[in-house]
Amino acid sequence: MKKLLKVTSTVLAILTVFLTVNVTTVFAAPQKVTADFSVENVSKGVKIKLNSNYKYATYVIYRKNPASNCYEEIKTVKNLSTKTFVDKKVKSGETYNYKVSAISYIVVDTKAKAITRLDTPKNLTVKTDTYKNVWGEDFVVISGLGQEYVDQLLNSKITVLSWNKVKGAKSYNIYRAKVNGSKIGTYKKINSKVSMLGKAEAADTSVMSGQSYRYKVQAVKGKYQSTLSKATKTYTFLETPRLGASLTSDYKGIKLSWVVDGYVDKYEIYRKAEGETYKLIKKLKGDEILYDKTTCMLNFVDNEVTLDTNYTYYVKMYVSNKSTNSNQVSITFRDVDVIVKVGETDSTYKKYYDEIYNVDGMLNLVGVSRDVTFTSADETIATVTKEGVITGITPGETTITMVQSSAPVIPNPEPYTTYTKTNIKVRVTEV
Repeated sequence: MKKLLKVTSTVLAILTVFLTVNVTTVFAAPQKVTADFSVENVSKGVKIKLNSNYKYATYVIYRKNPASNCYEEIKTVKNLSTKTFVDKKVKSGETYNYKVSAISYIVVDTKAKAITRLDTPKNLTVKTDTYKNVWGEDFVVISGLGQEYVDQLLNSKITVLSWNKVKGAKSYNIYRAKVNGSKIGTYKKINSKVSMLGKAEAADTSVMSGQSYRYKVQAVKGKYQSTLSKATKTYTFLETPRLGASLTSDYKGIKLSWVVDGYVDKYEIYRKAEGETYKLIKKLKGDEILYDKTTCMLNFVDNEVTLDTNYTYYVKMYVSNKSTNSNQVSITFRDVDVIVKVGETDSTYKKYYDEIYNVDGMLNLVGVSRDVTFTSADETIATVTKEGVITGITPGETTITMVQSSAPVIPNPEPYTTYTKTNIKVRVTEV
């Protein structure tokens, strides 16, 4: 009997322990549950991210549409089975409000958070075009430059980006990364280096010839932004060399000059005489070209020319495995600049006067005062007007001097004027 009482006491003690544990667990103080969350645009909709680590709660996500005054339950998450949810039933350009409730022993609601849905820009492309096609021929009308230079500028290359317009977007961010071989650099925002051409088109005016790039675009409305678009394929920009030709100062050859900003592997120079086809006359590596620091131009002198023969040239430029051709220029090789008969005129150098002054006699270059003067060393052989028209008087040779000057209209910080002096060798022949 004593043994039975002892066993019974032991069982009661064990049960008491279990009951104590169970009672303590049931009536423990509830943990504080947070219902904080964040919202952001992603490619397929608006992503809601729950910022909580408490698993033993139910989280209810609500959305209020622009045309509604009520919140609609759109997702229930139990025990943090997921921390993110993408709301795909949203439209680009519309602003939505979201709230989250955390339900445990008590209900915790958040303040509403608004976001404007912006779709990710699609079909981003990049191509090379000309200034003429992008901005039109009126782009350089007020520049006062000569027609030859204007034509070269209009046909110069420019990088153009285009993509599908995003509904609701007020602007776009343009990102660019440099590409070197298989290595893609960091994407950096280049908005300040881009000219918007339309609501979904832009021109990158800061590319360097020979450099490769990739681009991404992002839609923007106020403080809200879309995700970045897919990157373009690797794109290499090649500037077209702007070629010009002139006689050398010693009249022993023809000087070719052109401008290219950027890295170049090599050049090939092609020439043809009248009635002939083009022939390759010189191959030069990029670092073998003579660079003129005064004019910032690259130069090559062709000494293998025949007197009184007209030649046409162009330059082919190579970068990696790609190439591009310059414009074509023609010039007649002579031992003088101008040949004019007695009693006749030559307007070859009048173009310099026309480049500076328009038909109304006003300066074309805004903000810059320019002038040009012509004088003849021997007016018994040839005279020259202030517009640069040369007239033959008697047979012989003389020199016409052309002086060009330029100065800022508003001197800053101090007044200065630059002068360029050119001697023009003239031969006057019998009628």
